[in-house]
Amino acid sequence: MSKKTITSFIWSFNSRISTVFFEFLTQLILARILLPSDFGIIAIVMVFISFGRTITNAGLSQALIQKKDITKDEISSVFYFNLLLGIVFTTTIFLTSSFVSEYYSIPQLKNILRVVSIILVINALGIVHDVILTRNLNFKAKFYVNLISILVASSVSISSAIYGVGLWALVIHVILIQTIRVLILWKTTSWKPEKSFKWDAVKELIPFGANILLSSIFTGFRINIFAIILGKAYSAEQLGYYNRSNQLQNMTSKTFTTSLQNVLFPVFSKLQDDIRLLKNGLKKSLTSLFFIITPLMIFFYSNAEEIILVLLTEKWIESATYLKLLCWIGVLYPIQMMNLNALKALNLSKQFLYMTLLWDILSIFSAIVTSVFSIEIMIIGQISITLFCIILNILLNGKFYKYLLKDQFMDLLPFIIINTIYFFALKFSYNYIEVSLYLSIILKGLLAVIIYLFITFILNKSFLIELMKGLKAVVKTNK
Repeated sequence: MSKKTITSFIWSFNSRISTVFFEFLTQLILARILLPSDFGIIAIVMVFISFGRTITNAGLSQALIQKKDITKDEISSVFYFNLLLGIVFTTTIFLTSSFVSEYYSIPQLKNILRVVSIILVINALGIVHDVILTRNLNFKAKFYVNLISILVASSVSISSAIYGVGLWALVIHVILIQTIRVLILWKTTSWKPEKSFKWDAVKELIPFGANILLSSIFTGFRINIFAIILGKAYSAEQLGYYNRSNQLQNMTSKTFTTSLQNVLFPVFSKLQDDIRLLKNGLKKSLTSLFFIITPLMIFFYSNAEEIILVLLTEKWIESATYLKLLCWIGVLYPIQMMNLNALKALNLSKQFLYMTLLWDILSIFSAIVTSVFSIEIMIIGQISITLFCIILNILLNGKFYKYLLKDQFMDLLPFIIINTIYFFALKFSYNYIEVSLYLSIILKGLLAVIIYLFITFILNKSFLIELMKGLKAVVKTNK
């Protein structure tokens, strides 16, 4: 990967990690003030907002990023098209909010949905500006945009919660963060739409965008199926427990994966005519993500109860069981997403669509069928489906970027062995740590880092040296 790509990844990662960190910190503070049911209710609201964002985008932002050359007419036309969809979907949520409130038997949902739905119009105003920064690999600007918006929104929402507004503190947070972000995006890019709309410009992007849109809709169902089911079949409180544990897992696995994915999609798109370079980039991405994410998931799995008690207090202890199971998804997620990213970059939108649809449909079906048993069984179902879809995707589509299943397995095998030894080493060493809760988690964290680096040094010294060289190169480049 070039220096520009590596530097872009660092800024993308900085943006993602800072956003996740401050968002997580905000949620930790709010979790100590508000109730689990409050987080469950806002999770239901965000299901509809998530679908609204997907439809408002219409897959056209990805089409703009993927296309080698774009015109002013295309950018401006996409802007107006996104805005129109945002207005339409906001109106739809406003009109159907009463039905949703009655379905979940939660009276507060009606007004909350109506207020929060304005986000879709606000979001539409910033989609193209975000695309411009992404195409230019200007993740440094995106870092500052995200950091400022999260800091301001978090400060206001925490203050609101302290003053006793309850659930509305979460509503304020959601709306403010998007509003401030869009305002800064407009200021940062200084781009303004032309006073014209050309349907032909949008229509040209639709074939690629439509496949991405359809895929994104089903993916939205997969991601939000637990909120849809748990909010109705169980309770808002149980949904709150699940969401907190899922956020902990996402904080690491999804943060690293999304950061790298955001950078590599435009980079891989430019390498679509050079499969060898694309394959090498994918290999480095997979091994690096597995090296970083898997030990974190093992640490979470081994210390789930203590982590929940330290971060969220005892009233959230039910989340620990869910966190242990979700760690398995955290390990598998990067492998699936990186392979799908390669398909998308090669403009194989149909293959991308078929694989994501299969993953989404099977996951949705599994969640519905297993919901009659327990939340734990629902999560196990998701783990099984994800593993199956990874294997099938690589078997069917690995040939397009010359990276077959056996090759990926052999590249990851050294890290699988390292992490297996690391897991048992942690289990053994933790038996000798008997101190207070907070000191225990600190000591276990430090011990985990030392053990993991030591095992890697012994079994895969060359990778560790290469990684250190890469980090030094990044530091030097940033300086």
